[in-house]
Amino acid sequence: GECGIWRTLLRLEPDGLLIRSAGLLHKMQSLGGEGATVNLASKTRQEEDCLVTIPSLLGDFSLNAANVITAGELLSEGLQRVTAAYDLNANAITGLAEAMGPTNAARLDVIAHA
Repeated sequence: GECGIWRTLLRLEPDGLLIRSAGLLHKMQSLGGEGATVNLASKTRQEEDCLVTIPSLLGDFSLNAANVITAGELLSEGLQRVTAAYDLNANAITGLAEAMGPTNAARLDVIAHA
């Protein structure tokens, strides 16, 4: 399962982490959020310290940010950026960005497809 995938992802020391679920966002926040130092060493295996820093947290389209309430909540929970839901058309994306206001709209990513 995905229970321990966060350890693998953090061990890679990426510049940013694409967050695909509310569970992963919650886990990153429970560890201190972006910029926090985390020790990934297993105490049960008596591993040496493995200190990593939680990178920027970027919201994937699968978080389904289809309205201003959802987008705002995701940003307030620690995401640096959030991607609009995949099924929104151009008018819906424009409305979402306008409702988010200039500051938060600047943190909105979109997927354009034809």
